[in-house]
Amino acid sequence: MHRYFVAAGLLLISTLASAQLTSPHWPLKQVFGKNAAVLQITKEAVAEVCVKDICTRFVLRDPKGIEIVHDFAYLYFWMVEGYDLAPNKAGSSERFVVTILNRRKGQCTGTDEEAIARCTLAQMAKSYAIFGLETKPENGWNKIFKLDIPAKLKSAGVI
Repeated sequence: MHRYFVAAGLLLISTLASAQLTSPHWPLKQVFGKNAAVLQITKEAVAEVCVKDICTRFVLRDPKGIEIVHDFAYLYFWMVEGYDLAPNKAGSSERFVVTILNRRKGQCTGTDEEAIARCTLAQMAKSYAIFGLETKPENGWNKIFKLDIPAKLKSAGVI
């Protein structure tokens, strides 16, 4: 039995050692604090936010996709989940949304920031194989459900 715990501990340590924890200065971390995680685990990038017993996780199988999955999650929580993330600012006083849109908007243009954000989020969903999972309590257990990102984006008017 003792060997099992040692082996499990070594596996956990090796997993964490291969995970690249990101700076606490990521916008998701600044907005949601300890309820958010953004990390690169070998070949997967993960962004997760837990609010009110529900955790929403986005995963992109890409060894360098951490910035992409972070930006997708930030725009998703603003445009789909309705969190008021647009006014939040970085230490440089530039709003996080502006920083994200400047690096992601691609062909999305216009003067309406929300329209550009919707277009950007739709383009990211189309361009990257990001999948989502939700963990929520059900009958006393935490259950994991696949998040239907296209349906969520459609119901929020993003696509």
